[in-house]
Amino acid sequence: MSEPRLVIKRFPMHEFTILRLHAFDPEFREICEDYNLATRALDYWKNDKAKADCYCGLIDELALEILDYVGLGERETN
Repeated sequence: MSEPRLVIKRFPMHEFTILRLHAFDPEFREICEDYNLATRALDYWKNDKAKADCYCGLIDELALEILDYVGLGERETN
């Protein structure tokens, strides 16, 4: 199981919700893992502009998906 450390690093204000979703929602865990993999790939390909741009776009898409989940998770606790 992947850790949501990189996701929390990007969205520290949502740490509690991210941890809760990561613990109980397998689909959210998969999105976090995709985010982790894309972030590591970006670091690896940072000197190749075309590939880096591709991974930046993917990371941004995953970040939006994560924020959608976080928003839903935060509404459930209110």
